[in-house]
Amino acid sequence: RLTNRFLPVEGLDSMDFKSVGEYSAKGRPSPKVYQGNSSIDGLGLFAKEYIPNDTVIHETHVWSKKLDAYINIKPNSMYNHSENPNCKIIRLGNILSLKTIADIKVDDELLVDYNKNPDIELPQEDWK
Repeated sequence: RLTNRFLPVEGLDSMDFKSVGEYSAKGRPSPKVYQGNSSIDGLGLFAKEYIPNDTVIHETHVWSKKLDAYINIKPNSMYNHSENPNCKIIRLGNILSLKTIADIKVDDELLVDYNKNPDIELPQEDWK
């Protein structure tokens, strides 16, 4: 179980910030997004509404001192990779968050270039 030392975190509270696996925690995604089937890979995150450029959407990862690694906040971290992203990951203390780098239209998939965040995940060779 993760401790409250990582709180407060927008979108998470002590009731839903609990371990759901060795490297993940349960979170609540922003009300601006939904999880759906992706044409890129499996599931992805999509805009429920217009989201302007430079908007912080929600937290995606939290640093674990115990694991010395970032823990995925699910489903918040379920965005997919693209070499033409519309979002990026920003660091705010021990929290990583998803932020738009372009205006996002309703039903657009939220995409991040994984190459920019090697401490989280790197894309496979065949990923575009």
